[in-house]
Amino acid sequence: MAKRALTDTELEELLYVDEEEFDLDQFSSESDEWEDIDQNLSENDSDEESEERVYNLNLWRPWTANEPRFKIFPFLEDVGYHPPRNNQPVFELDFFQLFFTDELIQAIVDETNRYAAEKILINTPLTKRSVWKSWKPVTLEEFMAFLGVLLNMALNPKTELSDYFSNNWIDHQPFFKDIFSRDRFMQIFWNLHVSPPEEEQMGVKSRSTKVKNVLWYLETQFKKFYTPDKNISVDESTIGFKGKVSFKVYNKAKPTKWGIKVYVLADSKNGYIFTMEPYLGTQTTQGLIRPDLPATARIVVHLVQKLLNSGTGSGGYHIFIDRYYSSPLLARELHKINIHVTGTVMANRQGIATELTTAYTRKFKKGEISSRHDNSISVLAWKDKRVVLMLSSVYDNSVQNITRRTKTAEGRWIEEVIEKPTVIYEYNKFMGGVDVADHYAASYQFLRKTSKWWRKVFFWLLDVSINNAFILQKIATNNQQLRSRNFRKKLVIQLVGNYRNTSRRRSAYGAEDISRLNNRFHAIYARKNNSDCKVCNDRSKKGGRKTTTYCCKTCKDHPALHPGECFEKYHTEENYR
Repeated sequence: MAKRALTDTELEELLYVDEEEFDLDQFSSESDEWEDIDQNLSENDSDEESEERVYNLNLWRPWTANEPRFKIFPFLEDVGYHPPRNNQPVFELDFFQLFFTDELIQAIVDETNRYAAEKILINTPLTKRSVWKSWKPVTLEEFMAFLGVLLNMALNPKTELSDYFSNNWIDHQPFFKDIFSRDRFMQIFWNLHVSPPEEEQMGVKSRSTKVKNVLWYLETQFKKFYTPDKNISVDESTIGFKGKVSFKVYNKAKPTKWGIKVYVLADSKNGYIFTMEPYLGTQTTQGLIRPDLPATARIVVHLVQKLLNSGTGSGGYHIFIDRYYSSPLLARELHKINIHVTGTVMANRQGIATELTTAYTRKFKKGEISSRHDNSISVLAWKDKRVVLMLSSVYDNSVQNITRRTKTAEGRWIEEVIEKPTVIYEYNKFMGGVDVADHYAASYQFLRKTSKWWRKVFFWLLDVSINNAFILQKIATNNQQLRSRNFRKKLVIQLVGNYRNTSRRRSAYGAEDISRLNNRFHAIYARKNNSDCKVCNDRSKKGGRKTTTYCCKTCKDHPALHPGECFEKYHTEENYR
């Protein structure tokens, strides 16, 4: 028998939820009452009638011309960068070490040395030509240089790690061999370890122990020096990984499709990552707060609670989320703690107004808008190329004129003015906070295949720390023209400092060009004879010779420099001439 389409009456009967059959527990938080859902209940209504109006999904109503809009919660937070009271950062390394402090690096160094000693002991006696016969404990200075080499590898990608230490003309880059021999670099790389051995809890080993100490420490530091602005976004980042691990995920909509998922809360304005929660399987789900809520709603509430617990205030934030998380239930739960929410939403989410389900919106014409609201949230459907469904506790059904370029059927580009809902315009403006952070990380990411998933997480945390440090420097210097690549290059030089591969004679260029920019103390001394100033002398011009009796005693070859501007320029700028 041929199937027939349901009539509108039949569809409403299917979608209508009877009061007695409706599960009220799914909308309850810690109490059994749903607070302030409908403030316009008539005082003459009986308790049963009021309860029916509160829980009936047909409460959604269209906006009217003179109807008051949503209440906006006050936001009076001290947002932005909070520099330390003492030793305020100036150089790139200073900002980076707000997060990767000497304390954290020393802990990683100690754990790396412990792990290496354990492995060597297990494999003793060593073979005649074992690379581990030359092993010596890593020092703090050496590990900082190791981090600098990793960052420079990300700036200069090659297929194999060994290519960085090759003498072949096509691969040769003196920087890497000037800092480490190939064997020493690989010793540290293979033995890199960031966490003590796993401890069993109730007979079960926790996956998070492999990297949780670094994760928790960095998350604390991220919160310590920055408070997000009012508009924040919640989304997931994917750390690329194709190894065998039970919590690996696949998302075809992401640039990195296979990997480890991390739920991230970031500032929508600049992409500063404030807090995060990696997904490590059921143990992550069980650790989220509010088990009475659906899993996707619990993620957002969990991250928001981390934000509020950090001492940033009692609310007023506006969160932008995508359709994976958003629902009327989540919006109402956040509304109870004075948090606004805006996001795309699925038409089949429980609680969506019947008039905005797919059965009705599929008949929309281009440019058509329909919206419904209750006293705390609004749902709006708008069709452009396809129907977009938005949920918000801030925006109503207002529209604004937008000029955009479109391509005609003849292939010509023309400008057209369209009426676009304000909620969609604002969502596109503020939803990309996590995407900005992902863009920074993906541009200069240290990508190496590994069977150990926690290494990927550690390198991702390293990238996040660099990006957050870069954002803080832009804020501190009030210079939005700074580039991430230049920040990383200077950070590499400062991380490496004076550390050199003592088993190899370095080129004069490498020694002079790197060591003078190490951000450390340089002593100026007077000599008996005049010498050409390294900075301002130019014999190619008539009268261009500039001499001085002063020199830098700290730098190799003791370059002659005028005190003041020339001395400062030589030790702070790459192109000092």
